[in-house]
Amino acid sequence: MDVHKIWVISPDPDTRRLIGLNLNKRGFGVLETSPQDGLVPFGFAQDRPSGAEPLIIILDVDPPDEAGWEAASVLRQSPGLQETPMILLLPAAPTARRLVPLQPVRWLEKPLDMNALLALVRQSLGQQGT
Repeated sequence: MDVHKIWVISPDPDTRRLIGLNLNKRGFGVLETSPQDGLVPFGFAQDRPSGAEPLIIILDVDPPDEAGWEAASVLRQSPGLQETPMILLLPAAPTARRLVPLQPVRWLEKPLDMNALLALVRQSLGQQGT
């Protein structure tokens, strides 16, 4: 069974593909989905097989739509995901009020800098130069 180690959640299919391709190129299994799809990982987060927890969740939060923040909250509360590192992609710096309940969390401001994202992934995994 293919176990997805990094979940990439974005309302933009091009963003999902770009991140997914870059992560796949570096040897990671990736689950790509959208918050508007009913967030496939919500169900997967609840019913996933043992050992299918992601190493990291990358979540593109689109402020005109609260779905991204809701997705972050639901994922953070899911059994087995409370301590999973989460990287948020945001259009502007977030308030502490938004981030505190989502810890452990890191964030990047858009437009997406792929090198910065890959560096955060490596830091979250405790890796060097992947």
